[in-house]
Amino acid sequence: MSENDPFEKITTWKPGMEWETAIEELNHRKQTVKRMGGEERIARQHGEGKQTIRERIVKLADPGSFFEVGSIMGISQYDENGDITGMTPAAFVTGLAEIDGRQVTLGGEDFTVRGGSPAGIHKDEVFFMHPMSLQYGIPCVQLKDGAGANAGASEGRGRVPFPDGRFWCTDVELLHNVPVVSAIMGPTAGHVAGRSVFSHFSIMVKGSGQIFPAGPPVVARALSQDVKKNDLGGASIHTRVSGAVDNEAENEDD
Repeated sequence: MSENDPFEKITTWKPGMEWETAIEELNHRKQTVKRMGGEERIARQHGEGKQTIRERIVKLADPGSFFEVGSIMGISQYDENGDITGMTPAAFVTGLAEIDGRQVTLGGEDFTVRGGSPAGIHKDEVFFMHPMSLQYGIPCVQLKDGAGANAGASEGRGRVPFPDGRFWCTDVELLHNVPVVSAIMGPTAGHVAGRSVFSHFSIMVKGSGQIFPAGPPVVARALSQDVKKNDLGGASIHTRVSGAVDNEAENEDD
């Protein structure tokens, strides 16, 4: 465990302890979640010309308007005394915000945390963003940058669950009731790719954004063909050939 791990010097709240201990624990959880995948992975994200989801939200939302929902969700590790020894945050950040004075739901995956995969933490559009947009009748703005489901999370089951039609019910309901906008800002595969095109208007960042069922490694294994990710599902493919995406942006700021 690193010297900077915020859980090294605190005790997890247990029944009978003072509430100050619980508040201290909650504050430490919040700070850990805000670090996302850690400094090294964030630096790698920046090196690829990409921002983290929290940086994207700060740039897009009106100053001070973002109210995060599920701000302490993650998977915690505990020692034999029941004290926290580490925590992996959810790879999805979402909440209510205002853009140019209009209230919206806003959120997306963060690639620095397990490639944006939920990996058993059910914090995503289906359980958070979509219900809020439907309940309040406000637009849904999705910032997509994730690898979809993690097959490794199904180890031990003997099978990989395949989502049925109910998995997409809220997407369809959303399109019938509120405006939906998607910005594809990184590689998207699996259900993240599917939700990227479940929108009334979509934008893909040139060079950074891609949409495909699975990436080049899967293509190479299945078809013995080496293909670059932008040739497989980049902006030029989906804005000029497939028509799956409406517009192309030069970079994230564009």
